[in-house]
Amino acid sequence: MQSRLDTVFWAYFDEYLKKDSSFSLRKLTIDNKQKINEVYEIAYFAIFQYKLWKNKPISTINPEYYNQFADYLTVNYENLFQQKNNSNIKLSKFNTKDEKDIQLIKEITTKLILVHINKTSWIEKNENYINNYYWLFSSLTSLSLRFQYDLNFKKENNIKYHSVVYPFLTTCVMIDIFDTKNMINKIKKIFSKENLAFAFKSGRSLSQEEKKWILPQLINIKKDEDWNLFLINFSKEKWELHDVNKRFKLIHDLSRLTTIFLKEEIYNISFIADGDEVYEKLENYLKLFLPISKEERSVIFKKDENENWQALFPINYKDYNFKWTLSHISKFKDYKKLKYKEDKLAEFIWRVRYIFDYIDFIMKNKSKNEVISTEMINFKYIGLVETLKMFEFNKNKYKVLIKPLTFSEINLDHKYFERAIQKSQRFEELADRALQITIMLRTITLLICIDYKAPKAFNYSISEIIIYYLLSFGPYKKNMNLFQSKDIEQIESKVAKLLIQYKKLKNKNLVLDTLGVINKLQNFS
Repeated sequence: MQSRLDTVFWAYFDEYLKKDSSFSLRKLTIDNKQKINEVYEIAYFAIFQYKLWKNKPISTINPEYYNQFADYLTVNYENLFQQKNNSNIKLSKFNTKDEKDIQLIKEITTKLILVHINKTSWIEKNENYINNYYWLFSSLTSLSLRFQYDLNFKKENNIKYHSVVYPFLTTCVMIDIFDTKNMINKIKKIFSKENLAFAFKSGRSLSQEEKKWILPQLINIKKDEDWNLFLINFSKEKWELHDVNKRFKLIHDLSRLTTIFLKEEIYNISFIADGDEVYEKLENYLKLFLPISKEERSVIFKKDENENWQALFPINYKDYNFKWTLSHISKFKDYKKLKYKEDKLAEFIWRVRYIFDYIDFIMKNKSKNEVISTEMINFKYIGLVETLKMFEFNKNKYKVLIKPLTFSEINLDHKYFERAIQKSQRFEELADRALQITIMLRTITLLICIDYKAPKAFNYSISEIIIYYLLSFGPYKKNMNLFQSKDIEQIESKVAKLLIQYKKLKNKNLVLDTLGVINKLQNFS
């Protein structure tokens, strides 16, 4: 669970939420902030599960339904908490067996969180970001993981099963529907006869009903001529001619094959049926993700039936909303000394989300969906395998050699930032994987290795990337600049000294994911 206590969210907490003298946590102690942070994360995730339960597309939760949602949240809180944290190790700040804690969760949800989400967390169809590749891909990937399981549906042994929309969303991520130039080649690699045969034979056996349902697709792929006729629909030239409904149908047909990869956590692969339920649940997002250009998206949103179009951000931007960040830093003269561009600040945040969501998608599909994770790693083979040595291919699957960094580990609260700017001896800090200077360098390294275009976008400059990193993630307090240009210069100097020392280091593999790649970029520039 994130413990960010000095983000731009907290800097303007009292401005975008109405003050309520009856609110139990109106005094923002560290403990109260942590409680609000936790409930916010779980509630945001719960909205997606709640809508699965209600069998409706995601739209604004009207105030008259706040209590109903709060009831849903508290009844399912423990389950949601474990799923969101992907672990039973982290402990909640709340005891869901305690009625006082239950009431506090409800109060935080109805008086603060839902109000804030309704004000700030809906995608604006006229904003430029909806046409940005990195924003689109990270949003789609995050949406797929929000819907990875339907926590409302359980069978024997408390087993979790994938939601009805997950095969479709997973297919969209795997083939990268925003990169139409390379989409058909990715489909050929993912849905090869070898991959499908391996998945079909592995794990649980399909029932007769399931085999009968998937048989037409398997017959189609065995006949090269029929398969190629189907595939040609995904070529850039053909794809551009299809409308959104046709694209949905084609991806849905492809997602029938995806269910074979996912069958270990699907009760019956025929549950996606002809796609009507999938379309109904995702309709608002399909209008965002399936158009192939700014112009096409604009035409769709100008139609009368889309006048009141709504879609919740799949990513919770509460702690790094770039608009609030820009508003904050514009108030202080010292920030004006920094060379940055407003559009590039937003771009940096989306690129960072892109790399972490890409890794997250791999890891959350790794244990039971080996084909999916393998192909996603292969698409970034040079960066993840050859350069970072993060994975090693062994016995038809990738083994994790280095535990991937997660986005939630970025935490530039003031106390951590102060430690980052302190002088240190050689590589002692880099040995501690939890320190923020190490996390920053690992993040930058991942950015370079996964997003091959990032170095050019930031002028092959480590200093420029560091500036955008610190501006993106804080720390911030209202009416204060918690860090100044001299602090950024101190971190830049610290990294420069580490790079000088790196050149003298005999075993450079020890700092491969912190300094090795950055050193190459510095030499290039």
